[in-house]
Amino acid sequence: MQSSSPAGAGKTDVTAKVKWFNPAKGFGFVAPTDGSADAFLHISVVQKAGLRTLRQGATIVCDLNEGPRGPQVSGIAHVDDSTVSDDMPPAENDEESVLHGEVKFFAVEKGYGFGVPEDGSADVFIGIAALQRSNLDRLESGQQVRMCVRPGKRGPMAVRIEITAAAPPSRPNRNDGES
Repeated sequence: MQSSSPAGAGKTDVTAKVKWFNPAKGFGFVAPTDGSADAFLHISVVQKAGLRTLRQGATIVCDLNEGPRGPQVSGIAHVDDSTVSDDMPPAENDEESVLHGEVKFFAVEKGYGFGVPEDGSADVFIGIAALQRSNLDRLESGQQVRMCVRPGKRGPMAVRIEITAAAPPSRPNRNDGES
């Protein structure tokens, strides 16, 4: 049920689908199901709802206000993850493999990184969508991972990730005065 408030106050109880949300960047967008313009979603609104992230395809019931650049979510009343599709579009020849390896790096500010398979094959692209499908919000260099991989346009890409071991502790770079 959607109701409009007085002019300038926005809309309440708007049903929308999460187009994408990147917790590392701190924002994303939702598409109202009534066909109105996409709305900006800031991480502070997600956190105010007691959440850390939202999955692509999730359905939310939210309040919208007009921001300086267009509609923006001002509150989240409900999240329904049953509309999230964990299925990726079929790969050519439906090739998917499981590789064990290590996180080379993951740039949270850019929303991607790479994994190095232990079998010596090509590095695997890890995008933020793979983390969201895996209910993860970040990866650390050196973590041991199990990657479900499909061929992408530019090489292998992870569709799901599972952390199998934490990154080794970093060693402090200190000078003990020994020569």
